[in-house]
Amino acid sequence: MAITSTDKFNQSTAQLDSSVSRWLRRLIVVSWVGWAASLLSLWVQYQIGIYDTVGWLWVPFAAAGAMAGIAAAFVGVVEGLLGPKRSTMFGRAVLGALPLVLSAAFAGYVFLEQGQRNLPNTHVHKIGRMAAVTLLKGHAQLRYPHRLETSRLVMYYDDRVTDPAGDAALMDAHLAQLEKILGRQQHSKIHWVRGNSLGMHAMSIHSVALASDASPASWFDRHELAHSFLYQFSDRGSEPPMLLLEGWAMAVDGHPEPLAMTALAVRKYLQSRPGMNDCLRTILSPDSYHIGSGPAYNVGGALVDFLLHRYGADKFVSFYNSIHPESFDADCERIFGCGIDALERAFWEELESHVGRGQ
Repeated sequence: MAITSTDKFNQSTAQLDSSVSRWLRRLIVVSWVGWAASLLSLWVQYQIGIYDTVGWLWVPFAAAGAMAGIAAAFVGVVEGLLGPKRSTMFGRAVLGALPLVLSAAFAGYVFLEQGQRNLPNTHVHKIGRMAAVTLLKGHAQLRYPHRLETSRLVMYYDDRVTDPAGDAALMDAHLAQLEKILGRQQHSKIHWVRGNSLGMHAMSIHSVALASDASPASWFDRHELAHSFLYQFSDRGSEPPMLLLEGWAMAVDGHPEPLAMTALAVRKYLQSRPGMNDCLRTILSPDSYHIGSGPAYNVGGALVDFLLHRYGADKFVSFYNSIHPESFDADCERIFGCGIDALERAFWEELESHVGRGQ
């Protein structure tokens, strides 16, 4: 039987459809493998305690997966509109694009929580923070035209910073002072961004600190740099409360409000509310443990200052790294030799003594 031109056309079309299907399946595989490999790289970097995320260990996988996902979605939609297997092709388009959707959801989750001063102890958030270091730093390198480097930090800035050398020297000296306070030497440079990055501002994530956008540098910059400094000495499995995390930065940033009087005012406010007798237990409760609320800042600053001079830097860092929401009383007993209630009594007694002496 003679093969007609229609038969040849149908055969060519079938071969083309088969070829497109093969390439679409390959793109889907690359999309998922790239996404999984980038997440695995970030998770491994977190687990081994890398402070400043190594971008080339995860970005190429993520980029390859993203490009494959976009291509798979495009090919799948086009074939779904023009080809005979519409539902199959549309399904493959969705399957190829799904890693991109999941990545966007992860990023939204991390930046939303970070913007709300919430630091949940979840694997998604930990992996997201590792990725955010690379993304924030990369965006800062592209956005800000100037860069100044000292022995302890790298500053990214624009023309609003009118005294870059003076600001950098001031913050380098601040970091040197933190080394003396903790008795630990900074081992990696901090990336200090003078302004926002990716729409985020006034925050720190591991090695990246987003602070003021103009000279002169102030307590605000000292606060965010203090976060990045202390993170260098945080254990992989640590879960410090905002009471200590923000308390540390408040204790060393040199802001003008007196620590003791501010903390006593917050205690008075909390105790005026029904059932709020134990201030520290309230701030360390499950509903507040990971939340950067006002009391976490204002009581935490005075508390960390008290812990540092009463017990020393080593015990403070040990407590910071070992405390967990379900065991903070036992953690306190193990590190300081007293429970959280006894610690709180000693803390308030010292603050009241300082205020009484006009300090």
